[in-house]
Amino acid sequence: MEVVWEVIGDFHGIDRWVGMITASVAEGGGRGSVGSVRRLTLADGRTVAERLLMFDDVARRLAYDFPEGCPFPVDGFVGSVELAPITETGATFLQWHSSFDADGASRDAMASAFQALYAGFVSDLRAHLEGSRFSTATPVATR
Repeated sequence: MEVVWEVIGDFHGIDRWVGMITASVAEGGGRGSVGSVRRLTLADGRTVAERLLMFDDVARRLAYDFPEGCPFPVDGFVGSVELAPITETGATFLQWHSSFDADGASRDAMASAFQALYAGFVSDLRAHLEGSRFSTATPVATR
């Protein structure tokens, strides 16, 4: 779990392990600095800012939002990542969760899109930790 947290907990280092992010520039602080922003450049050239809302180095969890507006067709987005040990095997359980407001079918569609996006991130993380290349995760529809 410690190795996974070293990667996930480096909020500003996401470009090192998520293939669709080509750069991450830290603004306002380093590792675990609540309120700091990571300005991300995506593979298609778009940029997006994410702000660290909560960071707990002991509980191995963090939360973030989009301070300049969410690039997805949802409102009130907050994403969170939490790690827990799987004691029987020594593996790590990673939960990536998002909460947001959207209406009806749009909510279901975005929930499915986020699920696919996070699955790609987890695949990229696994590849990074195993020393291989990124997966081929693709971005979801944005505003």
